[in-house]
Amino acid sequence: MRVHQQLLCRTPFPENITKTNEDHPNPLLCTAEMETPKIPEPPTGGNSVSLEYEDYRGTKVKSLSCFGSFDIKPETRALKWISDHTSGEVHKDMATISMLYNQKLALPQKAADFIAQSPELAEEARWERLKAAFYRFYPQQIRDQAYQLLSKLSALEASRIIAKKTSRFANEVIFRAIDEDLCECEDAERLNDEMPAMYEIVARSILLEAEDFIQAEKKLEQPRVFGSKECVDENQIKELSQSWASDYENFARLRSSLASSRLRLFQFEHAHARYEPRTRWIHMKTKVLWENSDESPFLPAKVRDLFLHRNEHSDYIRDQEYTSDDPQMQSFEGSLQAYGQGYFEEFECLHNDDRFEEFVLKFPYNTISPELGVDVLRSHFDEKYPSECWQIVSRPDPPMFFKKDHVVRVYIDMTQCGMPKGTNDVLGSTLLLKDFGFCLNCYAEGHHRMTCNERKGKIDSC
Repeated sequence: MRVHQQLLCRTPFPENITKTNEDHPNPLLCTAEMETPKIPEPPTGGNSVSLEYEDYRGTKVKSLSCFGSFDIKPETRALKWISDHTSGEVHKDMATISMLYNQKLALPQKAADFIAQSPELAEEARWERLKAAFYRFYPQQIRDQAYQLLSKLSALEASRIIAKKTSRFANEVIFRAIDEDLCECEDAERLNDEMPAMYEIVARSILLEAEDFIQAEKKLEQPRVFGSKECVDENQIKELSQSWASDYENFARLRSSLASSRLRLFQFEHAHARYEPRTRWIHMKTKVLWENSDESPFLPAKVRDLFLHRNEHSDYIRDQEYTSDDPQMQSFEGSLQAYGQGYFEEFECLHNDDRFEEFVLKFPYNTISPELGVDVLRSHFDEKYPSECWQIVSRPDPPMFFKKDHVVRVYIDMTQCGMPKGTNDVLGSTLLLKDFGFCLNCYAEGHHRMTCNERKGKIDSC
């Protein structure tokens, strides 16, 4: 029981700053809240030497040329997105940093030393790396299409697309408010305030399930030899094994549940939300759970030894100084959506889950009650699907003004559901894919990503 109490009464929830490698900060992982780097003191003697330093947003920094020279390929210099409208006002040397990232997502050490001079440089470089990663996802033809389309959009809209496409590699989940398009700094603070309670809920569930798991394992360990029961046929073998099969099913269920809870506990412990000015949304960051990660010492050994699910790119990603494990980040999104309480109910993150497509459901305001909205939604499918296959993120509008229709934003898991019917003439309802005006896969106009024939974006070699 003491161990149980220690887990529930753990040390204070982590501070807002999550440190990365202190000697070589990774710009993809460093955000505005990263630890302030040690800034070299500008020399006081000799005008020729002191001129190496300049004031940049309140910090004395050296120019990139003071750290060395860099080989930039001609084709890299020709890339149109090096200094696009999403970059904003940046340091004069940031274009070179962007070129280096477009050649390889890991900076040369001398360039890394340059951006380590100030948090402002690190933040600008972080965005340039994300942008370089974004364009690496696609073959050359689609890169050009993406640039052309993003150039037509506002800096806010273009930045949101880039951030959403690269969020998994930045270990982030992106929240947007259900009722408002823009978020505020206070929203991030309030979401952070909810995390300790969510952590405790998961911790308690682990303690309860761990005891059941150990007992289930002991049941399966009881047979010590391979035996025989005389004069039984195939059907009798299965009948006499029903107890074993039931015990194993229970063991497997608990093992899977604990593995998910172990990951969830680690992610909630290291989660931190921040307001991102580039997107005006809330970005929540966490860490990836590796085999050698430091976990709560109070986790039962049986739970710590459970297998970690990893995807085919995990080793490659780690070698290339990425830190994301895509299934883990997908799990993080789902956990936040499922366990989020209080202020979390004002936000949603399904807009960035590739399994879900956003639909708009409309049905007559004056003749159909919103209490039957889910039934109207179900009427658009030829088959019966469980409610887990969709998520409604709208609220009924009050009758203050004339309303022709209830307008409902709903996310449908298209990996589980067939394409719904667009209209129901009996009810006068429609259920249509949200039209973005272009394809979010190939960035061509005239079709939706659901019908896109181009391959999906993926990691290319650095």
